[in-house]
Amino acid sequence: MTYDVGYGRPPVRHRFKPGQSGNLKGRPKGRKKMGTLLEAVLSERVSIREGDKVRRVPRAEAMVRMLVMKATKGDAKAFATLITLSQQSGEFEKDPRL
Repeated sequence: MTYDVGYGRPPVRHRFKPGQSGNLKGRPKGRKKMGTLLEAVLSERVSIREGDKVRRVPRAEAMVRMLVMKATKGDAKAFATLITLSQQSGEFEKDPRL
């Protein structure tokens, strides 16, 4: 049997052996992706103070609360960011039930 060598068909002796990767310096096993890391950090619980109470909430919620407080106090950049986030989440779209 003859073996045709050509595009996408390297010689048998130059193929990767079973279990061997072509990218030896690729992503190491166990390294987390950026999205996974971001999700983990934003879901960590932190302590916030509301009046006399101390509550533990996810970091993402604390960030949104801080953004709302700054916008309420008159910070124009925080207000613009809050409006943009609300639009992206579909908060201002019409309710089809109305």
